[in-house]
Amino acid sequence: MGTSGARRRSVTPWVGTGILLLVLALLSVAAMARPRGFEHAAARLVAVDGGYATMAAADGSRLDVETAHQTGAGALTSAPEAFLSGALALGWELSDQRWVRQSERHEEDGRTAATHRLQTVTEAGLETWVEVSPAGDRVFSPPLPTLVADVAPGSRWSAEGTVSDGSGADIGSYRVDLAAEDADEAGCLDVRQELVVAGRAETGVDTWCPGRGVVARERDGRRWTPAAAPGPSAGLGTANPAPRWEPGRWRAEERPLLRHGTEAVLTSAQPPVAGSDPERLVLALDAAGDLVALDTATPGSPVLWYAHPGGVLTAVRTFGQVTVAATTTRELVAYDDRGRRLWTHRLDDVSQAGPLALDATTLVVADLSGTVTALDVATGAERWRAALDSDLTGTPVVCGDVVVAADAVPGLHAFDAATGAERWRWTPPEPVQTVGCDAGLVVLTDLEGDRHGIDAGDGTTRWRVAGPSTVRTVAVVSGLVVLGTADGVEALDAATGESRWSQPEAPLTLLEAGGHLVLARPAGLDVLTPDGQRVAEVPVDLAGLGGSARLSAVEDGLWVLTAAGTLTRVGP
Repeated sequence: MGTSGARRRSVTPWVGTGILLLVLALLSVAAMARPRGFEHAAARLVAVDGGYATMAAADGSRLDVETAHQTGAGALTSAPEAFLSGALALGWELSDQRWVRQSERHEEDGRTAATHRLQTVTEAGLETWVEVSPAGDRVFSPPLPTLVADVAPGSRWSAEGTVSDGSGADIGSYRVDLAAEDADEAGCLDVRQELVVAGRAETGVDTWCPGRGVVARERDGRRWTPAAAPGPSAGLGTANPAPRWEPGRWRAEERPLLRHGTEAVLTSAQPPVAGSDPERLVLALDAAGDLVALDTATPGSPVLWYAHPGGVLTAVRTFGQVTVAATTTRELVAYDDRGRRLWTHRLDDVSQAGPLALDATTLVVADLSGTVTALDVATGAERWRAALDSDLTGTPVVCGDVVVAADAVPGLHAFDAATGAERWRWTPPEPVQTVGCDAGLVVLTDLEGDRHGIDAGDGTTRWRVAGPSTVRTVAVVSGLVVLGTADGVEALDAATGESRWSQPEAPLTLLEAGGHLVLARPAGLDVLTPDGQRVAEVPVDLAGLGGSARLSAVEDGLWVLTAAGTLTRVGP
C-alpha cells in the first residue's frame, strides 16, 4: 500500500493541470450519487454528514469539529491541496472513494488555527490518510487506523509505516498504538492513541459517540468537553452595504483560484457571494457540497476557510459578515466571517430560494411546504413564523414592510415584516409564475403570461396587462416594471402598466441593483439605466451557461462565475 518518496515527487507536479481538475470534478459529480457504505461499528461512530461538535476547555480555549461525507474526486479539489496531491501520489482510486473530512477549529487567546484530516471508511474501519495543520502536512502510508471496524471496549490495535509531507518529501517512520474503553456517556468510546512520528510522541484521548463523531478530546493535560456554542462575536455585521455603482468605470478582471499553481475550474449552481467586504468571496462548490471563502484581493485567491453544512447546497446568501446556506437536509446553517458555525435552524421542508434580507438584523426564508420564517441573522433566533395555504410557488420577495409569497392554490399572501401577521391576500386567475416588487407595488405574472400590478399596502389591484411571453424575472425600479421574458426585455409604467420600452434578445439573467439593470448575455454584461439607456458594456464569457448566469451584486460592482469556471470581478 505504501509508495516511495521518489514516486510521490514525480506525481505531484502533474496534479496541477487544469484538465485534471476538471476531470476530477466531473467524476465526483457522477460518483456522489451512490456512495459506498459500511455498517460496522467504526462507521456508526463517525459523525453524520454536516455534523458539528463544539467543545471547551477549562482555560477558555475552544475546539469545533465539522464532518463532511463526500464521494469521488471533487471532494479533493475543494479541500486543502495536500489532500489531492497525497491521494494521487499514493495511487488511490478516486472516482468511487468514500471520503470523510474532519475539520477542526481551535480558538485560543483570540487566535484561530484549523486542522483538516482526510479519512476513508473501508472494510477495515476508519482510516486517516492526510492531516493538514499549522504544523505542516502529513501523508500516512499505510493510513492510520483511527478506528478498527469492530471497535469495542477492550479493543487494541496498532500500525506502522512512513510519513511524507504534502510535496512527497519523506518525514520519517511512524508507529501508532490505540486502545478503546467505555466512555462516561453510555454507548460512547474513549480511544487512547500514542503516535510516534520520526521519534516524536503524540498522545491523547478522543471520545467518540455514535453518529456524533468526536465529542471530547484530551491533549497535553487539557480536556475539551461538550459545550454550548459561544454565540456571535461582538460587533458582528449582519447587513450588506447598499450598492453604489458607477458602471462607466467598470472593467472585468479575472480572479482565479489557483490550485497547485494552476487555475481551478469551479463548478457551482450558485453565484459567488460577498458581504461587508467585496473582496472576501464565498463560493458553494457543487461536487463537494462545500462552502469555500476566498481572499480574492490576494493573487491566487487563497482559501480563508472551508465549511460543510451537509447535504446539497440549494442556496447561499451573505448578510454582512454572516454566510447562510440552505441545504437539502432541510436546514439553514450560518457561519461567521472566520468560518465558525453560528447556528443551525431546522426547516419544515427544503428551501430552494434561500434566505432574503428583511432588515439590517433579520432574514426571512420560505420553504417548499409553504412555511415562512423570520430569523435573527446573528443568532438564528426565530422572530416570527407564518404559513401559506399550500406549497410555496416561486420565490418570496420583501416589499417594504411586507413579505409577499405565492402558493399553489393559487394565492398571493402578504405578511407584516415585523410580526408575521397576514396583512392581505390576493387570488390570481391562474397559477403564479414570477413575483417582483418595490415598497409600493407588487407585480405578479401568471402562467398565461398576464401581468398584474397590486398595491403593496392593501392588496388591491391597480392594473392588469395581457402578455404573450413567459416571464423569468420581474424588477420594479424608478417607477418602472422591468420584465425579463423569453423574447427579450420589456419595461412597463409602474402606475398604469403601459409599455414604456423594450429590447429584443432574452438575457440569460436580469439583475437590478444600484439603481441600474444588468442584462447578462453570452458575450458579456449590458448595464442599463431604468429607462433603457445603455451606460456600460462589459465583455465576459457567459456562453454555454444553460440559460442562466451566475452573478451577484456587491457595493461597487459584481461578481461573476464565467462559463469557463473562472471567478471574475466586475467593477472600477
